[in-house]
Amino acid sequence: MNLKDQTNKLVLLNNVFAGAGKPYNGLATNVLDQGNLMNISRNYFLFNNQALSDYHLTIQSLALNYSKIDFRNYPEWKPEWEYDLNHNVKSRKMEIGLTRSF
Repeated sequence: MNLKDQTNKLVLLNNVFAGAGKPYNGLATNVLDQGNLMNISRNYFLFNNQALSDYHLTIQSLALNYSKIDFRNYPEWKPEWEYDLNHNVKSRKMEIGLTRSF
């Protein structure tokens, strides 16, 4: 992601950053970075099928339900939508009861 320099606020919550590179380029005056996981190896996250661009997490992935955000305190940040493999937006299913921690 490229930011306009001096972006006022950047919020990065509960993301998986897989592979080389940085999450963003540019300067932000205020960054909230919470619950994100980063690893240079895409294999670390156990994606469903990278060869077919299916980056859903498998049930074995340590990133599944890694979230550190209590959405009861931030209901406006609760994820409601996701992209499917055809780049369409669909309702996001919340995975409950499989909480993991590192």
